Amino acid sequence: GEPVRYSFEGTGLQDGDIALWVPRTAAVRDSDCATAAGAGGSKAATLVDGEASFTFSSAVEEDVSLCYTFSGENPPYTRLYSEIPSAQDAVSPEAEVELTLNLNISTVPPGSAEEVSFKLDFVRDVAGALGISESRVIITDIREGSIIVTFVVLPLTPNAAAPEPSVDDVLQDLAVQLSDPSSRLFTGSVTSSVDATRPIVVRRATVPVQVVSVAAAGSTGSATPTSGAGTQVVAASTASVVSASASGAAA
Repeated sequence: GEPVRYSFEGTGLQDGDIALWVPRTAAVRDSDCATAAGAGGSKAATLVDGEASFTFSSAVEEDVSLCYTFSGENPPYTRLYSEIPSAQDAVSPEAEVELTLNLNISTVPPGSAEEVSFKLDFVRDVAGALGISESRVIITDIREGSIIVTFVVLPLTPNAAAPEPSVDDVLQDLAVQLSDPSSRLFTGSVTSSVDATRPIVVRRATVPVQVVSVAAAGSTGSATPTSGAGTQVVAASTASVVSASASGAAA
């Protein structure tokens, strides 16, 4: 996957510190960070200019925690911060997709029963072909040319009853199915009319800046995000932000 950049700010943080996203179930105390594997195949990253980049080779399908090593302390120590949702949100933001169908727009007049039926069938066809819940497929526009459908594929739902592919996996599967006339996509009641000669159009959503203020707490090192009213955070709009405050760290 593409690198995801995070900006870290808070008391006691400095360049050279090390950050690692880990599955929530892999670490329950600070000491677990020494052996926990990175979430989604990611690796520990070193802060440079207050930022660190992580590459997730697979979907992050569970809640994550942050293992943060304060390298400038004597001796250096690692603190575990839990209940930070930003890694999963950043890895799999929603995507907007356009598909063209070889159908006449006049067959689905705006506001008609035919349009309602078309939308229901389209969502059912796409979700079924890609193995995702229908609730993750949201039609946002239908326009002429023959029929161009714009729809959004929503990210994974935390704690879903059954595992589903990530947005990245869905987009890859869609591209593969579009190149295969025998794929499930072309067996749908309306997606059987998809124009495979027209390129798929995909727009990835911008991940909003998320400000998470973390206060060190207890011997387990767990922490709960707070409002962080006094924290100043500056980051690019595509980066998720974690603000960490270390107890006992030098200002």
